[in-house]
Amino acid sequence: MCDRAENWAERYHTHPSRGNVIRAFDIPPGSSILEIGSGCGGVTRYLGEVGATVDALEPMPARALAARERTRDLPGVEVLVGELADLPEEPSYDVVVVVGVLEYVGLGTDDPAPYVDFLSGIRKRLNPGGSLVLAIENQFGVKYLVGAPEDHTSQVFDSIEGYPRGERARTFSKSALLKMAADAGLVGMTFAAFPDYKLTETVFDPGTFPSAARSMLSTLSTFPSPDWTLARPGLASERLVWGELAKAGLASETANSFVMVVSAAPDTAAELWPAHRAARSWPIDVRPDFASQTTSIVSSDLVISHSEFLTTATPTGATIHRVPVDERFTAGTALAESIALASIEERTELLSRWRALQSANANDDGFPLYDSTIVLESGELTMRAPGIRIGSIDLPQALARGLLHLGIRAAEKSTPARWPGASSVRDVVNHLASLLQFDDPTWLESTIATEADIRSIVSARYRSAVSRTSWREELHELLDRRLDSLELGARSFEERATLKFELAALRQSFAGSQDLLAEAQREVERLRSGLRRRPIRRLLRG
Repeated sequence: MCDRAENWAERYHTHPSRGNVIRAFDIPPGSSILEIGSGCGGVTRYLGEVGATVDALEPMPARALAARERTRDLPGVEVLVGELADLPEEPSYDVVVVVGVLEYVGLGTDDPAPYVDFLSGIRKRLNPGGSLVLAIENQFGVKYLVGAPEDHTSQVFDSIEGYPRGERARTFSKSALLKMAADAGLVGMTFAAFPDYKLTETVFDPGTFPSAARSMLSTLSTFPSPDWTLARPGLASERLVWGELAKAGLASETANSFVMVVSAAPDTAAELWPAHRAARSWPIDVRPDFASQTTSIVSSDLVISHSEFLTTATPTGATIHRVPVDERFTAGTALAESIALASIEERTELLSRWRALQSANANDDGFPLYDSTIVLESGELTMRAPGIRIGSIDLPQALARGLLHLGIRAAEKSTPARWPGASSVRDVVNHLASLLQFDDPTWLESTIATEADIRSIVSARYRSAVSRTSWREELHELLDRRLDSLELGARSFEERATLKFELAALRQSFAGSQDLLAEAQREVERLRSGLRRRPIRRLLRG
């Protein structure tokens, strides 16, 4: 259904990743659950599938009807048109779920009273030992810090300036959320969600990661985060700023979204998230055959990740293999970043060692879906374990796909100055190919065709009937991007300064032209005056 979405609203209400923000937590099967603000049932569907009894409240009848149709085959789910105040004020639920609702409760006011009253009303409906799971954007999320328009107001820097224009919705900091919960008689903790709570790729507890593994926080999600309303101005790299915030120990304050898990009884909320768990992650925009979940745990200052697939169905592509993964996190620099920073000679040497590594890591299941080579501090190259392997390609095709991915990522993660003579991502890809002596002029076009075939099997982004064509078009668009248009390319303020300089020069030039024009007009008038003073007889003789 989601592959038929034609705009952001349709995508938001139909995407199966909506449930991930709650999937991160261990809700006991058979729990009685209240969902406040179900919308069209994106989260409701997941809650019903975990075997719980669910009452879903939605004040808008049209959305409630959509949620009802979406969950009609789940006997434990009831969708009700109404709000929290319509329910009896008595303990009835083991878990209350509130996703994307608290920000609207106070109609944008900074007075905490309506938000505290709302949370107090939830506490009164919780059974003894029950928990509230609440998701909301972070007022100081890193994407807002680097200039992404605020999701509710479409204004740049609106939340971090405290909503000076006055708006219909308001987000909060971590401390403000926990303070309001405490004032409502609820205690617990907050988790981070990326790219946000809407289509969630990962939920994690930044404080659980040992200092040696903080760099892992930059690998859990894709950057930059999507802009759901308007495109952001090019001010700073969200990926790099997030990495620096994580290194400084500020990740828990600057995640894009929070998931607050609180309860009336101390430590009760923690039962939904075991103490040793660091993160849960999912790929989004994949077809159901390839949907997976990765749980990362901390053991003796090591982060160990276990990946498992969410269905037992056989993948549509018989030559695409799913591989469960258990792996210890090893800090390192992505090969694409190392290539971007290297000299020509160093790039050639890195690519040569990468080619040998690719050959050595091939097995009966084929080659990784996406290359995940990293460079360790020692300089050694190693590959993170892939969850999906492609068995239908040979080593030259695997290297060609790898070059395509490396070139795109290297261009995206570096400044244009790293690529003298190149103006587009395509130029960077071809440059890397030349270092590996890919001399066939048709290699890139044939690789794009292979890549489109593979993505049309694995990805759910496009409708099946047009997937291959759409992927070819998207890959060409990715390659045709100018380097100065990427995240580390020309910055908005730099472009503005350049434009101001050029405008000043034009004005100066225009002023000079005006002076010349005035002088010419004076000369014309002088000549006209001379002609008027000369006798007609002399003019005729002349």
